[in-house]
Parts: sequence; C-alpha cells; structure tokens
Amino acid sequence: MKTSTTLAPRQSLLAAVAKRMSLASTTRELVRVGLMAASCCVLLSLALGRDLNWDYYNYHGYAALSVLHDRLGQDFWPAGIQGYLNPLPFLPFAWMQQAAWPSAVVASVLAVIQSLSLLALYGISRHLARNDSRPWLSATLMTALGAASCVFASQIGSTFVDATTAPLLMGAVWLLVAAPANRSLFFAAGLSGAAMALKWTHAPFAVGLLMAASVRLMQTHTTWPVRARGAALLSLSLLAGFLLFYGWWGWRLHQEFGSPLFPLFNGIFESPDATAESASYQRYVPQTWTQLFSLPLRMFDHEPWVYTEIMAPDVRPLLLVLLGPLAWSWARYRKIRPIHTPDSASKLQALPLPLVVFVLVSTVLWLVTSTNGRYATPLLLLLGPMLYVVIRRLIGERRALLVCTLLLLVQVGHAAATGNPRWNPSQWSDAWLPLAPLPSSLTRQPQLFVVVGRQSESYLAALVHRGSVFVNPIGLVSLRNDGPGWSRFTSRRDEFVGRTQVVFLLNPEDTRADMVLKAEGRNRLIDRLALKMDVERCQRLILNAQDDPHTLPKNTFLGNVRGRHLASCPAVAATPNADLARNRALATEVMNAFEARCPAMLSPRQTQIEGNGNSWERYYGKFDLFLSVDLASGRIQLRQERQVDEVLVGHVPMWRRDAERFTCQLPHGGARGISTMAGGQ
Repeated sequence: MKTSTTLAPRQSLLAAVAKRMSLASTTRELVRVGLMAASCCVLLSLALGRDLNWDYYNYHGYAALSVLHDRLGQDFWPAGIQGYLNPLPFLPFAWMQQAAWPSAVVASVLAVIQSLSLLALYGISRHLARNDSRPWLSATLMTALGAASCVFASQIGSTFVDATTAPLLMGAVWLLVAAPANRSLFFAAGLSGAAMALKWTHAPFAVGLLMAASVRLMQTHTTWPVRARGAALLSLSLLAGFLLFYGWWGWRLHQEFGSPLFPLFNGIFESPDATAESASYQRYVPQTWTQLFSLPLRMFDHEPWVYTEIMAPDVRPLLLVLLGPLAWSWARYRKIRPIHTPDSASKLQALPLPLVVFVLVSTVLWLVTSTNGRYATPLLLLLGPMLYVVIRRLIGERRALLVCTLLLLVQVGHAAATGNPRWNPSQWSDAWLPLAPLPSSLTRQPQLFVVVGRQSESYLAALVHRGSVFVNPIGLVSLRNDGPGWSRFTSRRDEFVGRTQVVFLLNPEDTRADMVLKAEGRNRLIDRLALKMDVERCQRLILNAQDDPHTLPKNTFLGNVRGRHLASCPAVAATPNADLARNRALATEVMNAFEARCPAMLSPRQTQIEGNGNSWERYYGKFDLFLSVDLASGRIQLRQERQVDEVLVGHVPMWRRDAERFTCQLPHGGARGISTMAGGQ
C-alpha cells in the first residue's frame, strides 16, 4: 500500500512534466513557423513592389484618414459606398502613413500582420497531420500549398484589408478544428464576428463558422436542450465580437444619417440621404448553372475578371472538386470491403466534419453574394490542407507528400506565368504617395472639393486644409437632382461660395491646352450641379512624383513610376443650361424604358445619368454596366466595364420599339477584355 501511494504522485508529476515539455515544444515550433511566415511575406512584398491600386485612390487613403480624424459629418459621399465602411481595419496603415514611414517599411509591417493567417493555417494543418509519420513536414507542405494563390500573394504588403483581417477568421477556424475544449468555440465565434465587423465581406465565413461550431457541439452533446443552449451562446458570442468592433462606428452612422449600416440596407433603415434600393454587386456571381459548374475550370485559365480583376490562375479548386467526391466514394467502398495495408490508418483519416461544414456553407454564401476571389482569402488558404488530406486518403501519406509537392510546383509556376500579381505595381518610394508641393491656394483655407469621376481622389483630404469638405457627386454614386442626399450637397455647395474647387483626373501627357479643353467638357458635366469652372485658372496637381532609389533596384517587374496628375479648377455658382436639361430629360426617358424592360439586370434603377449634351451615360453597379445614348449619332449602346466594344441595342428615333425588343442579356455574354473586340455578342 505504501509503494502504490508513493508511485501515484510520481506518475502525476511525470505526466505534468511531459505535458509542460510538449507545450514548450509546440510553442517553439509555432514561433519558428511564425517567424518564417513573416519573413517570407515581407520578402514577397518587397519583391512585388508598392501597390497603388484603384481602391487606394478611391477610398483606402480616405479611410486611413477618417479613422484618425472624424470626418463623418464634414464630408458627404466622399468615396462612394466604401467611404462609409468601418475604417478601423486601416488603423495600422493610417498610423504609419501619418508618421511618414518609407513605403517599403509600411508594406513590411502590413505583410507581418497578414502573415498571421499562415501561422493559423499551419496550426490547422498540424492538427490534421497529427498522426502522420512526420507531421511537421506534412503541415509545412499544406501551408505552402494553401498560400500558393495569386489572390493572396497580390494582397501581401498592400492596403487591401481582406488579407489584413483574414487572421481573425483563420484563427477562428484553428480553434474550431484543433481546440480540445468546446468553450474555445465561443471565442472562435467572437473572432468571426469581429472579422465581419471589420469587413462586411467576411459575413459568409462568420455564418459558416457559426454553423460549423454548432455541428461540433452537437457531436459532443447528445441532449437537445444542451445543444440549443450552446447554439444560442455561440450566436451571442458572434454578436459580441461584432458589436465590440463595429458598435462605435454603427452609432456614429446612426447619429449622422439615422442608420447604423448606412448606406447599406436602406430599404429597412430608410435614411433620407441614400436610396431605398440596396446595392448588389454581382460582377463575378455565376448567372447560370453552366457558369457555376465551369467556374473551377475557368479559374484555371490565365484570364482576368473571372473571379477577380487580375489574372489569378488556380489549379487547386478544380482538383478539389474532382478529387473530393472520389475520396468520399473510395472511403465508402473501403468501409464495405476493408483492405488492410501498412498505410491504411493514414488513408482513413478524413477532414473533420466541422471543417467540411465551414467550407461548404461559406462557399455557397460566397458564391451567392460576390464570388470575388479577394473576399475568399480564407477559402483559398484552406485549399492546401484540404487537398492534402483528400489526396492522402486516396493514395496514402508518402505518395501524397510527393504528389502535393509536385502540385505546389505546378501551381507556383502556373501562377508566376502571369507576371506581377499586383493590381498596380510601382517602385518603392520615401512615402506611400509622394507628391509635389500643392499650391498654397488649396492649403491656406478650407474649401469645398467637388471631385468628378469614378475614382473619388478622396485621399487628397489628408493633403489640403483640415477644414476642407469633400464630395463626389458624380462618380460611382451619382447624386440625383432633388433625390436622396441632394439637400446635404447643396447646403455644402452654398456654404462654400467662392471657395469651391472641381477636381478631375488628367493624363500625365496632357498639355495645358488639353487640361483647359477637358475642363470645358466637364463644365457641361457639372452643369446640373449649378457650378461652372473658371477653366483659365485650373491648376495641375502631381502626386506619386518621386521614388526612393535606395530602397530596391528599379526593374520593369515593379512597373514604371508614373505621376498621378489631377486638375483643380475654381468654380462658381451658375444657372443650369436649359438645352442640356432638355437633352438630359430625353436620354433619361430612353434609359428608363430599357430599365423597365430588364429591371433585374439594369440595377440599381433610376440612377442619375451623366453627359455633356449629346452623349449621355448611366451606370448600373450590379453588373458594372454602362447604358449610353448618343443623341448626335442616334445610337443606344450597352457595355460592361473592361469591354473593348459596346453593343448596339437600339436607335434614338425608334427607341420605344427597340426597348420592347431588347433582350436582357449581358453584352458579349459577360466576357471582358480583348475578346470583346469587333462588336461580337
């Protein structure tokens, strides 16, 4: 009896020491992986160059300013719908930009934050490979295969916050798969809610994680009351995470516009400053069963605008779609006719059911809501471990390691053939956006800046007088005369009489005469705003005007350094031209008839049309469509963004008959790029 009582404490002590040693070993392994992932992401970011993407000029730069300085009640529609998204994810970039850090340092810090997704991916992979003979090797290969995505690589070190906020979701999936205690699921749900608060496009994954966590609870609890209580607590955890990171911003939006989600879902909240029709962007969403089932095959091609704007070929989705059902069928067959081999235990390891539920639910919701590859960063990362487990289930561990290594090389080579995956690669510089000195007339006193164009140029708010006001009434969102929000615009316009600047984009090669000519054309465009520019007093603003020769050697892979040239022209109040108003009314009547014929495609409806007298155009954001009416030639044409040629859909003299005959089909079948040349449909 004495011997047994002395052995028991020794055994418990040895177990505690072994557990502590195992924990220390795991911690050291994760630290090494984290450092390696961060180093790889920083080096990749430096190699790809500074990304001055379209969204930076449109709203990233503005969001970085607004997160530090409250401009919600000062500006109005400064950067389209995106200007009212939660600016909190841009806080790290905002701090570094305000501190004037070199652009390469800024990108490196962002890359380190984004690399946390790879650390979580390794943790997921390590759990899935826990019974492999060399789990660290299998996990490393899974992580590398998951990271081998053009879409993920293109965001590393850039101002896109999809990859910056993805670590929250990847951490939640890590807890979902590997955490031993069910209470960790509530923290995972909170992380997914926080991710959704920072970026609305994470909502499909938050819902997917909630469903997957509920499935895991159901696996461990057999009574329905306990399951129901657990599901309720998971929902509350998700809501708590969401409110923690969005509550402050939702309250500010409610105070200013009467809607905590302004301008989204305004059919519910009915803010007077936005239309009731909810925005819907389906530029990539499959519209037919053929498009849906062919999507993995189209993702394999070197084509832009398939599931993202850039060329991002990816062989992994196609392989998973083909091999996944095969692995499931093989497992069912093995259950009926078991075959014992040295590797059979490894073959029978399957993907955890909660992970499968997360991927399936998230994928379906992603396909329905956007099908935008940039929004699917967590899914693209999880392709690595999922493919490895499926292949291992079919052919065993040793062969799976070899096959996945070859697959990794193929995917990297296939993706690298596209060249630099950045949206707009540029040389590194001593600031994120270097600029020539702005004229003192723009900085010494507050002014109203009316930006005319589909890019809001709202980043300028950080460069001019702090009290200046920015509006973008003609752009991605064009304010309708006497429509929602019009009175807010006119109140700002009338407040800054004599202190108004109209800003629009120039080509770097434009001469002074070209700038004056373009200003005269835009005077007809802003006629409905009751403004007129003094074209002789227009000034040229030059940004991105310098680069740092000491950061990295210049090379063509990083792209040419091109200055961004803008015109800033003083404007005064003017009486709208009656002839322009009549032409606008006729073009509006024509476009309304085509809208009535195809309301589901030409959406949102009744948006403001823009034009210069003879040529008029209306933008439909749901499918990136432009419907144009040329009163001089009598042509009515339709095109999608990035299509070379417009498609003729009617003639002005016969517009009523042509509207009735109009077939609701996307021009060129929805194809974009060079393939749309020569007017084929």
